[in-house]
Amino acid sequence: MLKTVLNVLLGIIANLGIEWMRSYSGLDAKMKTLERRIGVLTKKARDIHMTIRHEQDLHSGYKRKREVGDWLKNVKRKKMKYQSLKRDYQRRPFRSRISLAQYVDAMIQEASDLLEQGSFCSGYMITVREESKPLVTEELIGQSVQQNLTDTRALLMDDKVSCIGIYGMPGVGKTAVASHIHNQLLKEDKFLKHVYWFSDANSEVSKLQDDLATVLRLDLPNMDVGDDRRAAKLSSALERKNKFVIILDGLLTPIDVGTVGIPLGKEGRKLIVVSRSLDVCNKTGCQKEIKVEPLSADEGRMLFMEKLRSRDQELPPDVLEISRSISEKYGGLPLGIIAKARSMIGANDIREWRDALAEMEERPDGKVFEVMKSSFYGLRNERWKTSFLHCSILLKDETVPRDEVVRGLISKGFLDRRCREAKLDQGHTILKALEKACLLDCVVNDGVDCLKMHPLMRDMATEIMKSDPTYMTYQQNAISQ
Repeated sequence: MLKTVLNVLLGIIANLGIEWMRSYSGLDAKMKTLERRIGVLTKKARDIHMTIRHEQDLHSGYKRKREVGDWLKNVKRKKMKYQSLKRDYQRRPFRSRISLAQYVDAMIQEASDLLEQGSFCSGYMITVREESKPLVTEELIGQSVQQNLTDTRALLMDDKVSCIGIYGMPGVGKTAVASHIHNQLLKEDKFLKHVYWFSDANSEVSKLQDDLATVLRLDLPNMDVGDDRRAAKLSSALERKNKFVIILDGLLTPIDVGTVGIPLGKEGRKLIVVSRSLDVCNKTGCQKEIKVEPLSADEGRMLFMEKLRSRDQELPPDVLEISRSISEKYGGLPLGIIAKARSMIGANDIREWRDALAEMEERPDGKVFEVMKSSFYGLRNERWKTSFLHCSILLKDETVPRDEVVRGLISKGFLDRRCREAKLDQGHTILKALEKACLLDCVVNDGVDCLKMHPLMRDMATEIMKSDPTYMTYQQNAISQ
């Protein structure tokens, strides 16, 4: 009996030994099999990557399927495990190599499973719908702003115009006009709802390209590859859309649309530039420009009361009169009118209103001034800035002939050309620059070319001469005059 048991045990041990020896001796072959499987996986993953990149180049609305991404990650992890195993397996001791053979068998099976899972018969990509959402907008009040909307719409329908400028002084409502246009276009099929809005579009070309790529769902090459390839990829994606409208709001410096990758020049491709500078619109390539003007006194009062009555607030007659004076202080600028009206919601005591008016007369609205000051400090050179400050002294409350303003600049030594004719040219050039920056307005009185300055612009100039040490000497000149 004992002999029988011993024979059985010896047989089991012998079989195990044979199996272990087979595993040990077959490990090299197993490693070569695993190497081939990993190589096939790597090539397949590379092919899938190339196909995905090609599809995304052709179709900006395509996105890689999640399961494809997971599969590619698994292949990468499997390759890393194999590389680690390859480095270590030859140094394993006898017993470890036997157990390692079983581990290699498992990896071979896993690699085979991954190859089978990587067939993706339904494709690698899914179509992602691009959706531009409506912007939050303020109600537009006034005949001139309604005309702005009508004129912009007409230019968008004009196939000969591909680049449109909307400009005006800070706070006048340029963004409000453009946002209404944006929302209207989303309701129509003229541009296939390919309407893209970019706020504060003043960064480097690469940042604007990245923003465009985000909304188009494109992967752009890195900057070290070069802007040309990035622009070409963006241009190709936009061209495939056939029709589109891109709105750049708050542009402070000109851009080269070709360098960015915005392909214009064909029917249905439009760019709207929103800027406080006519010069920016011109140099960006706008073929037509629309100026947004301040509201009239009646329109300003109407806007003020519209925002004030958002809670059905009724004002006593004496308070109503003060509210009109407050709204008129903003000279038709919706930015200030809306902000002030909202700050006065709930105020029904005449003392509150009298105090608000007195505060505005003593210390103008700081928030509005900060927006307006950016136009002044953004002027190209110091001579333009000092000329603007002197214009605020010359113009005061009335219009003044342009030639007279130029003579005033000459008499005060603001111009540095040698002969008088050259100084006249220089003076007119500076005034034109200030006009294009919407710091001055041109009017014609009885056939005479005149200039005027918005009241808040004058107040802003006075504030700069009081608070900025660089320009305090000009305040002394104002007092002496």
